[in-house]
Amino acid sequence: MDPLNIDTWQTESELRFVLQGEVDLASAPALQEALEAALAGPNLDLVVDVSEVHFLDCTAVGILLQICGKAEPQGRRLRVTGATGMVLQVMETAGVAKRLGVYESAGHWQSDDESTSDELLAFLLDTMSQLPTGVRERDQLRDRVVTAGTPLAHALARRFTHRGEPFDDLYQVAMVGLLKAVDGYNPHRGREFVAYAKPTILGELRRHFRDRTWSMSVPRRHKEMRLALNGARDELAQRLGHSPSVAELAEHLQTSTEEVLGAIEAAQAYQSVPLSTPVGEDEGVTLADMVGSDDPDLEAVENRAALPVLIGKLPEREQRILTMRFYGNMTQSQIADSTGVSQMHVSRLLRASLDRLREELFKEEVG
Repeated sequence: MDPLNIDTWQTESELRFVLQGEVDLASAPALQEALEAALAGPNLDLVVDVSEVHFLDCTAVGILLQICGKAEPQGRRLRVTGATGMVLQVMETAGVAKRLGVYESAGHWQSDDESTSDELLAFLLDTMSQLPTGVRERDQLRDRVVTAGTPLAHALARRFTHRGEPFDDLYQVAMVGLLKAVDGYNPHRGREFVAYAKPTILGELRRHFRDRTWSMSVPRRHKEMRLALNGARDELAQRLGHSPSVAELAEHLQTSTEEVLGAIEAAQAYQSVPLSTPVGEDEGVTLADMVGSDDPDLEAVENRAALPVLIGKLPEREQRILTMRFYGNMTQSQIADSTGVSQMHVSRLLRASLDRLREELFKEEVG
């Protein structure tokens, strides 16, 4: 289960609570405490954003209704925004969606200018579709439609602000989606522009997260499977009453367990941790300090294991000279005195022995 996280931010007229995770019997008291504290504070309306909530039970719904009832005598209001999927279904099943203002889109997207009413917007789009591309009048109409739809793009981009991406980037992506919607909309098909533009903008935002926000490059099928897994987990957790296993997820998605495991592993590459991240209790210790490096002694392990056998194949005198030089730490003069040969001859024997050992080690590595 995902823990509940509550972020708050305040405007001149409202205090917004942005929830992330799951609101169930265990986490609902934290939500109640935060809302109760808000009621005791400035006289602002309360907005509960549940766009990032994966699961919400009846306990949480009851708390929202309770706070809503306490706010009304104060001339204040509690409104829930961003409810979709199973969260919206829970509120609709409980019959509280309308009471909590769920259907009042946070992106009531039209501006306050009367010139952007539904009727005039439909007229502008219809007129624009009849003009050829490149005509000045058509470009002017297009600009006017884009201006009217900007609040919708802003509101939809706001839904994704708590996923680690700067809002300015999300807003730009949403505006790209709005432009595509304006250019691709055909008023003669009888569909309202908002009904066409909203999924177009949301699709552009989701593609941004799928293709542009990963810290590492992973196969596209893993990215798509990760999104499917997130929805499947929520659905199965509510249906089964426990966190679904890999096998249950694979069966639900009609795929193999290997694909599910691959997507779970790939999901770890979505966000990276900077090497400058502090770790431990000591000040100044970062993750970079904990990263290991190659141990030079490990590279010599195989050579050390092979050398005794190769040394044993050398003539006895050369074995004695190597032993005195590298194990006894004797100088070439001392070795010459001990063996009764000249220092120059000791040097030649050492060089020849070492060359032979290197040659034999190289043969073993290649073989």
